[in-house]
Amino acid sequence: RPSNPVAHQSTTMSLSVDAKFSVSMPSVGKGNGSTCLLLTAIAACATTIVAWGGLASLQDQFYGGDLTAGTPPSITFRYYWFHCAWNTVVCAGLVYLLWTNMLAKYRGAVVGLFAVGTLLFIQGSDHFLTLRDDKLFDTGLQRDRLNTVVAGWIMTAALNALLVLGLGWVCDC
Repeated sequence: RPSNPVAHQSTTMSLSVDAKFSVSMPSVGKGNGSTCLLLTAIAACATTIVAWGGLASLQDQFYGGDLTAGTPPSITFRYYWFHCAWNTVVCAGLVYLLWTNMLAKYRGAVVGLFAVGTLLFIQGSDHFLTLRDDKLFDTGLQRDRLNTVVAGWIMTAALNALLVLGLGWVCDC
């Protein structure tokens, strides 16, 4: 009987991977506080994305029906779309100013813009928290969508407030 040469062979294989990963950031400002501001601004952009997504899903829920008597969802939610757009632009501007070391020149304006954004998101979170009492949002997907909006608005308001405080605290931009 012939022997099977493949069955009796032994193969050893080794794999070696030597990889290095590094991220380099430009020197942001003169102190460590500016780097914290940059990271907080990026986090504020991320929470604004949660607000965008929650609002989009909430508005999508009401196409084909009305949330308020006779008002289409695009009109009902346009004020809250403005909140998201405002914060996205202001956060992106702050990230740019920090990245290019130009914050010292525009810091007063940025503090004012974030103060307005903070108030918009506080007002918006109050509105969406009030909607949670509506029987329309008792259970299911509607409740989850509304909770996403509320979470996005509260997180964004909190990070905006931190940025207002941080911008006032970091003196060596």
